Amino acid sequence: MCNPLGIIVSLLAITSIGVVGYNSYMIYENKEVFSCGNLDIGFIVGLAGYTTLFLSSIFGFNKCAALLAIGSLAVIGTFAYNIYLYTTLSESCKTYYNSNEKLFWYYKSFIIVNIFTTLLILLYYSVQCIFRKSNRYRHISGTYA
Repeated sequence: MCNPLGIIVSLLAITSIGVVGYNSYMIYENKEVFSCGNLDIGFIVGLAGYTTLFLSSIFGFNKCAALLAIGSLAVIGTFAYNIYLYTTLSESCKTYYNSNEKLFWYYKSFIIVNIFTTLLILLYYSVQCIFRKSNRYRHISGTYA
C-alpha cells in the first residue's frame, strides 16, 4: 500500500471508522435534539453510508473495484441527502438550532467531513484514471484493480 491509491484508500478507511464512531455517539446521545428537520435521520444515513464505505474499502481494494464504487456511491448519496436536509430546514428549526449552536456545530462538522470524504473519493478515481492512461498504474501496483 505504498502507492498513492493505497494511501487514499487508507485515509478513506480511517475517516470511515471515525465517522461511524461519531455518528453512533450522536445518535445515542442526542437523537431527540436533532429530530427537528430530520437531521437525526441524516446521522443514521451517514452511519450506513460510512459503514458501507469502510467495508468496501477493506474488502474491495486490490480485489474488486466495483465494491469500492458501491461504498463511494453510498457516501456521495449521504452527502447529497445531508446537504438537502441542511438547505431545507424550516424557519422554526433554524431558530431552534441557532439557540443550540454548539449542538448544531456537530451536524455542520459532519457535513464538512462528508465534503472531505467526497473529495478523497474524487481524488482516488482521478489518480486511478491518470495512472491507467499513462500506463504507470501497472508499473506501480502490478494490477488493474
